[in-house]
Amino acid sequence: MKKSALTSCLLALSLALPVGVAGTVAFAPDAAVASPNDRGNGKSNRESRSRGSENRASRDRTDRPGQGAVRSELRWLNAANASPTARLNASPDSNVGRIAVYEQAARTTLALRDMVTEKEQDYVALRDSYDGPSSEELIAARDALDPLSPTYQADYDTLSTQIGQVEVHEAALAELGRQVLDLRDQRDAAETAEGETLLTLTGGRELSDAALAEFRRQLGL
Repeated sequence: MKKSALTSCLLALSLALPVGVAGTVAFAPDAAVASPNDRGNGKSNRESRSRGSENRASRDRTDRPGQGAVRSELRWLNAANASPTARLNASPDSNVGRIAVYEQAARTTLALRDMVTEKEQDYVALRDSYDGPSSEELIAARDALDPLSPTYQADYDTLSTQIGQVEVHEAALAELGRQVLDLRDQRDAAETAEGETLLTLTGGRELSDAALAEFRRQLGL
Protein backbone atom coordinates (compact mmCIF):
# COMPACT_ATOMS: atom_id res chain seq x y z
CA MET A 1 0.00 0.00 0.00
CA LYS A 2 1.41 3.38 -0.97
CA LYS A 3 1.97 5.93 1.76
CA SER A 4 -0.70 8.33 0.49
CA ALA A 5 -3.22 5.49 0.26
CA LEU A 6 -2.24 4.27 3.71
CA THR A 7 -2.76 7.72 5.16
CA SER A 8 -6.26 7.85 3.70
CA CYS A 9 -6.99 4.36 4.97
CA LEU A 10 -5.87 5.16 8.50
CA LEU A 11 -7.96 8.31 8.53
CA ALA A 12 -10.99 6.31 7.45
CA LEU A 13 -10.34 3.61 10.03
CA SER A 14 -9.46 5.95 12.90
CA LEU A 15 -11.39 4.87 15.98
CA ALA A 16 -10.95 7.82 18.29
CA LEU A 17 -12.30 5.68 21.13
CA PRO A 18 -10.84 4.60 24.48
CA VAL A 19 -9.22 1.19 24.69
CA GLY A 20 -11.82 -1.55 24.83
CA VAL A 21 -14.64 0.55 23.36
CA ALA A 22 -14.76 -0.03 19.65
CA GLY A 23 -15.91 -2.31 16.89
CA THR A 24 -18.77 -4.39 15.65
CA VAL A 25 -19.44 -8.03 16.37
CA ALA A 26 -19.81 -11.33 14.58
CA PHE A 27 -22.88 -12.11 16.74
CA ALA A 28 -26.00 -10.89 14.89
CA PRO A 29 -27.18 -7.97 17.06
CA ASP A 30 -30.53 -7.50 15.37
CA ALA A 31 -31.43 -11.10 16.15
CA ALA A 32 -31.08 -10.33 19.83
CA VAL A 33 -32.89 -7.04 20.16
CA ALA A 34 -34.85 -6.26 17.01
CA SER A 35 -38.12 -7.42 18.58
CA PRO A 36 -38.05 -7.77 22.37
CA ASN A 37 -41.35 -9.69 22.39
CA ASP A 38 -40.99 -11.84 19.29
CA ARG A 39 -41.85 -15.21 20.82
CA GLY A 40 -45.40 -16.47 20.29
CA ASN A 41 -46.01 -18.41 23.52
CA GLY A 42 -46.34 -15.37 25.73
CA LYS A 43 -48.41 -13.11 23.52
CA SER A 44 -51.62 -13.40 25.48
CA ASN A 45 -49.77 -13.05 28.76
CA ARG A 46 -48.00 -9.91 27.55
CA GLU A 47 -51.34 -8.53 26.46
CA SER A 48 -52.86 -9.32 29.83
CA ARG A 49 -49.93 -7.56 31.49
CA SER A 50 -50.85 -4.45 29.54
CA ARG A 51 -54.45 -4.87 30.52
CA GLY A 52 -53.36 -5.27 34.12
CA SER A 53 -51.40 -2.03 33.93
CA GLU A 54 -54.40 -0.23 32.54
CA ASN A 55 -56.59 -1.60 35.30
CA ARG A 56 -54.22 -0.43 38.05
CA ALA A 57 -55.24 3.10 37.19
CA SER A 58 -58.84 2.26 38.03
CA ARG A 59 -58.15 0.08 41.07
CA ASP A 60 -60.10 2.34 43.43
CA ARG A 61 -63.25 2.36 41.34
CA THR A 62 -66.03 0.23 42.81
CA ASP A 63 -68.76 0.86 40.22
CA ARG A 64 -67.12 -0.53 37.07
CA PRO A 65 -69.79 -1.56 34.53
CA GLY A 66 -70.35 -5.29 34.21
CA GLN A 67 -68.52 -6.17 37.40
CA GLY A 68 -71.29 -8.55 38.43
CA ALA A 69 -70.92 -10.55 35.23
CA VAL A 70 -67.14 -10.52 35.50
CA ARG A 71 -67.19 -11.78 39.07
CA SER A 72 -69.65 -14.49 38.08
CA GLU A 73 -67.27 -15.58 35.35
CA LEU A 74 -64.35 -15.66 37.78
CA ARG A 75 -66.26 -17.89 40.19
CA TRP A 76 -63.95 -19.04 42.98
CA LEU A 77 -61.08 -17.00 41.52
CA ASN A 78 -62.63 -14.05 43.34
CA ALA A 79 -60.70 -15.44 46.30
CA ALA A 80 -57.87 -13.40 44.82
CA ASN A 81 -59.33 -10.58 46.93
CA ALA A 82 -57.64 -12.20 49.92
CA SER A 83 -54.86 -10.14 51.44
CA PRO A 84 -51.27 -10.72 50.33
CA THR A 85 -50.54 -12.12 53.79
CA ALA A 86 -53.41 -14.57 53.50
CA ARG A 87 -52.20 -15.71 50.08
CA LEU A 88 -48.68 -16.12 51.41
CA ASN A 89 -49.78 -18.26 54.36
CA ALA A 90 -52.54 -20.22 52.65
CA SER A 91 -52.38 -23.97 52.23
CA PRO A 92 -51.21 -24.80 48.69
CA ASP A 93 -54.29 -27.04 48.30
CA SER A 94 -56.75 -24.28 49.18
CA ASN A 95 -58.31 -21.94 46.64
CA VAL A 96 -56.31 -19.01 48.00
CA GLY A 97 -53.12 -21.08 47.98
CA ARG A 98 -53.65 -22.16 44.37
CA ILE A 99 -54.20 -18.55 43.39
CA ALA A 100 -50.96 -17.66 45.20
CA VAL A 101 -49.11 -20.14 42.97
CA TYR A 102 -50.44 -18.33 39.90
CA GLU A 103 -49.52 -14.95 41.38
CA GLN A 104 -45.93 -16.08 41.90
CA ALA A 105 -45.75 -17.40 38.34
CA ALA A 106 -47.10 -14.11 37.00
CA ARG A 107 -44.66 -12.04 39.04
CA THR A 108 -41.78 -14.20 37.82
CA THR A 109 -42.88 -13.47 34.25
CA LEU A 110 -43.06 -9.74 34.91
CA ALA A 111 -39.62 -9.71 36.53
CA LEU A 112 -38.06 -11.58 33.60
CA ARG A 113 -39.66 -9.21 31.11
CA ASP A 114 -38.07 -6.30 32.92
CA MET A 115 -34.72 -8.10 32.94
CA VAL A 116 -34.96 -8.75 29.21
CA THR A 117 -35.75 -5.10 28.52
CA GLU A 118 -32.84 -3.89 30.65
CA LYS A 119 -30.37 -6.30 29.05
CA GLU A 120 -31.55 -5.36 25.56
CA GLN A 121 -30.99 -1.70 26.39
CA ASP A 122 -27.46 -2.52 27.58
CA TYR A 123 -26.83 -4.37 24.33
CA VAL A 124 -28.10 -1.55 22.14
CA ALA A 125 -26.08 1.05 24.07
CA LEU A 126 -22.86 -0.92 23.62
CA ARG A 127 -23.61 -1.75 19.99
CA ASP A 128 -24.34 1.88 19.15
CA SER A 129 -21.25 3.18 20.96
CA TYR A 130 -19.22 2.44 17.83
CA ASP A 131 -20.07 2.16 14.15
CA GLY A 132 -16.60 1.76 12.65
CA PRO A 133 -14.87 -1.18 10.95
CA SER A 134 -14.89 -4.66 12.41
CA SER A 135 -11.78 -6.47 13.60
CA GLU A 136 -11.79 -8.49 10.35
CA GLU A 137 -11.73 -5.28 8.30
CA LEU A 138 -8.90 -3.87 10.38
CA ILE A 139 -6.90 -7.09 10.03
CA ALA A 140 -7.40 -6.92 6.27
CA ALA A 141 -6.12 -3.33 6.27
CA ARG A 142 -3.08 -4.36 8.31
CA ASP A 143 -2.37 -7.29 5.97
CA ALA A 144 -2.48 -4.88 3.03
CA LEU A 145 0.29 -2.64 4.39
CA ASP A 146 3.37 -2.24 2.23
CA PRO A 147 6.35 -3.72 4.08
CA LEU A 148 8.65 -1.43 2.11
CA SER A 149 6.93 1.71 3.35
CA PRO A 150 9.08 3.78 5.76
CA THR A 151 6.06 3.98 8.12
CA TYR A 152 5.23 0.28 7.89
CA GLN A 153 6.09 -0.62 11.50
CA ALA A 154 4.30 2.39 12.96
CA ASP A 155 1.23 1.74 10.81
CA TYR A 156 1.30 -1.95 11.72
CA ASP A 157 1.48 -1.16 15.43
CA THR A 158 -1.35 1.38 15.18
CA LEU A 159 -3.67 -1.05 13.44
CA SER A 160 -2.71 -3.84 15.86
CA THR A 161 -3.72 -1.65 18.79
CA GLN A 162 -7.01 -0.82 17.11
CA ILE A 163 -7.66 -4.48 16.36
CA GLY A 164 -7.18 -5.32 20.03
CA GLN A 165 -9.67 -2.62 21.03
CA VAL A 166 -12.27 -3.83 18.57
CA GLU A 167 -11.87 -7.48 19.58
CA VAL A 168 -12.51 -6.57 23.23
CA HIS A 169 -15.64 -4.69 22.21
CA GLU A 170 -16.84 -7.51 19.97
CA ALA A 171 -16.38 -10.08 22.72
CA ALA A 172 -18.33 -7.94 25.20
CA LEU A 173 -21.11 -7.40 22.69
CA ALA A 174 -21.32 -11.10 21.87
CA GLU A 175 -21.57 -11.93 25.58
CA LEU A 176 -24.38 -9.41 26.04
CA GLY A 177 -26.12 -10.92 23.04
CA ARG A 178 -25.95 -14.36 24.59
CA GLN A 179 -27.35 -12.99 27.83
CA VAL A 180 -30.25 -11.37 25.96
CA LEU A 181 -31.14 -14.65 24.26
CA ASP A 182 -30.80 -16.62 27.50
CA LEU A 183 -33.10 -14.22 29.34
CA ARG A 184 -35.59 -14.36 26.49
CA ASP A 185 -35.69 -18.14 26.80
CA GLN A 186 -36.26 -17.83 30.55
CA ARG A 187 -39.02 -15.26 29.95
CA ASP A 188 -40.74 -17.48 27.39
CA ALA A 189 -40.59 -20.46 29.74
CA ALA A 190 -42.06 -18.35 32.53
CA GLU A 191 -44.87 -17.15 30.29
CA THR A 192 -45.67 -20.72 29.31
CA ALA A 193 -45.67 -21.80 32.96
CA GLU A 194 -47.90 -18.87 33.88
CA GLY A 195 -50.38 -19.76 31.15
CA GLU A 196 -50.46 -23.40 32.22
CA THR A 197 -50.98 -22.39 35.85
CA LEU A 198 -53.91 -20.20 34.86
CA LEU A 199 -55.51 -23.02 32.85
CA THR A 200 -55.12 -25.29 35.85
CA LEU A 201 -56.90 -22.72 38.00
CA THR A 202 -59.81 -22.40 35.60
CA GLY A 203 -60.01 -26.09 34.78
CA GLY A 204 -59.12 -25.36 31.18
CA ARG A 205 -61.72 -22.61 30.90
CA GLU A 206 -60.52 -19.55 28.96
CA LEU A 207 -61.30 -16.28 30.71
CA SER A 208 -62.59 -13.26 28.85
CA ASP A 209 -60.31 -10.25 28.60
CA ALA A 210 -62.39 -8.42 31.20
CA ALA A 211 -62.33 -11.33 33.65
CA LEU A 212 -58.58 -11.88 33.26
CA ALA A 213 -57.91 -8.18 33.75
CA GLU A 214 -60.07 -8.14 36.89
CA PHE A 215 -58.39 -11.23 38.27
CA ARG A 216 -54.96 -9.72 37.75
CA ARG A 217 -56.12 -6.41 39.21
CA GLN A 218 -57.19 -8.17 42.37
CA LEU A 219 -53.70 -9.66 42.62
CA GLY A 220 -52.01 -6.30 42.09
CA LEU A 221 -50.67 -7.30 38.69
